[in-house]
Amino acid sequence: MFARHKIVWITSDGWSELRTRADEADRAALEQWSEADWPVIVRRRDEDAAEDQVCVGLPLPPNPVDGTKKRIALRIARNQVREVRAPLSVSDVLDSAPDYWRTALDAFAAETKRLRLTIQVYGSLAMQSLTKQRYITPHSDIDLLFQPRSVGQLGTGTGLLSYYANSLPLDGEIVFPEGRGVSWKEWIQAMHTSTQVRVLAKDAHAVSLKSPTFLLEAFDHVSSKSLG
Repeated sequence: MFARHKIVWITSDGWSELRTRADEADRAALEQWSEADWPVIVRRRDEDAAEDQVCVGLPLPPNPVDGTKKRIALRIARNQVREVRAPLSVSDVLDSAPDYWRTALDAFAAETKRLRLTIQVYGSLAMQSLTKQRYITPHSDIDLLFQPRSVGQLGTGTGLLSYYANSLPLDGEIVFPEGRGVSWKEWIQAMHTSTQVRVLAKDAHAVSLKSPTFLLEAFDHVSSKSLG
């Protein structure tokens, strides 16, 4: 339920508690988020987080002076979660994208629909869409989560990402069936190198090095469960 990058809305009691225990430097941002009822984003769990806690992050817009990005790490109790949603689709964020991305991004969104691929958006473009604040800069990437349901979709989707990366600053992860996320650029590079290569895989709890073979086996596990 609380996979990385999911979108979470916090109850008013939850915001009150967060403000009470927040650092002084963060209270203004928490107050703004609470009043606007903007969401936060699920992040990797802290090692010492309690079982009933959800680890989330509040990414602020880039500083208009120096461009620095601040992310406030928070923990909330599960009963302080009012709503949880999946990351936004590419179509959801089109109206928030800058004009210089629109033509290629419109075409990319149409292709993901035609091919029935699950590709979602997180990062700056998603936050700009959710809050209507200015997150996108000329140096921003478009962070994507690609969730293939089969090895065939994995190949189709990485091919599509590679093609549109020629006209859009695409970045992000492939999320394998068991929840591990791998940079899609790193995955493509690994497919063209030695079979002994390992890729950096992230899940809700940790970051580890995994072989492509190990990650591909997740599709077999999903097929076995569906048949069972």
